[in-house]
Amino acid sequence: MKKVLSMLLIISVLSMAMLSGCGQSSEKSESSESAQQESSAVKASETAVYEKPEIVLRYGELNPDTHPMTMAARHFADEVLSKSNGRISIEVYPSGTLGDEKTEVQSVQMGALDMFRIGSSFLADYGVDMMKVFELPYLFKGVDHAWNVLDSDIGTQFLTAVDDADIKMIGIGYFVDSPRNYFFSEAQVSSVSDMESLKVRVRQSEMDIETTNAFGASATPIAYSELYSALQTGVVDGAENALTAYEANKFYEVAPYYTFDAHSMAPYMLVFSEINWNKLAVEDQNLLLECWDETEKWYRTLAAEKDEEAMTNLKAQGVEFFEVDNAKEWVDAVAPIYEKFGAGYEDVIESIQSME
Repeated sequence: MKKVLSMLLIISVLSMAMLSGCGQSSEKSESSESAQQESSAVKASETAVYEKPEIVLRYGELNPDTHPMTMAARHFADEVLSKSNGRISIEVYPSGTLGDEKTEVQSVQMGALDMFRIGSSFLADYGVDMMKVFELPYLFKGVDHAWNVLDSDIGTQFLTAVDDADIKMIGIGYFVDSPRNYFFSEAQVSSVSDMESLKVRVRQSEMDIETTNAFGASATPIAYSELYSALQTGVVDGAENALTAYEANKFYEVAPYYTFDAHSMAPYMLVFSEINWNKLAVEDQNLLLECWDETEKWYRTLAAEKDEEAMTNLKAQGVEFFEVDNAKEWVDAVAPIYEKFGAGYEDVIESIQSME
């Protein structure tokens, strides 16, 4: 009897084990099928073409459509639309349509605007103290040197500084324009003494103001959108900007004397609203970064080509160009700027200036 009971127990246990095994096999099969279905759904969404965007982002720019930075913004928008199969669209608003620099920066901080191309000086004034380094006059040797710095760990360090500054903005990438130079309505400037008492429009930035004042001029902050009329009416005697912006905004019509002093080559940065960035899926964030990386490379070639075109066009328009007589006197004039704004960042400055 005991043997029979034992045999029955053994059979019972084996039967339960077999049933359990079959259940597990069925569960695994269902789980595998579900995973395959999910994978297929993901692949389908990746290859789907969207008739209407699910996400619409807004990008603010101060320059007109003819400027390389605005062209880069539109190229970026095209890349994002293409690589997202129409799911993500970027609307570009050029020519300060959404306001001046201060207004658009505040819109980014509040989440009313997604992206804006901002100057290093503005970021410094908004609390990213390290950005003062980029604004130091005569910091970079040329465009290639500036890009080499930004492509290095130093460039990454500055982007991270924006993210960590608690100013509601995320650093996406860079623009490097050709050097900023002074231009004037009537003055023909080739030496520091020629700058004496001239009223020169500058951006609303402490360092910009002090740099221009260091040359003996009277720095006058005016909104970029008002600059043309300010030059035309004599509110200011001159201003400063890179060659392509000077041409694109037709400043040569009211200020035909351009001096190559190359006092600034501070990079611009594309920033994203932190509020809106955090609403995006990680995959979408990565897609935007990937598209910007491609756009940045595309922009470098375009900017160089546009500089050459601008020189040709401006000469044809009758613009008179001047080289400085003594570059050292311009550099010496801004030595106090380094002492004031470069304090605490001597190692970073040295690393930048020692880089080829």
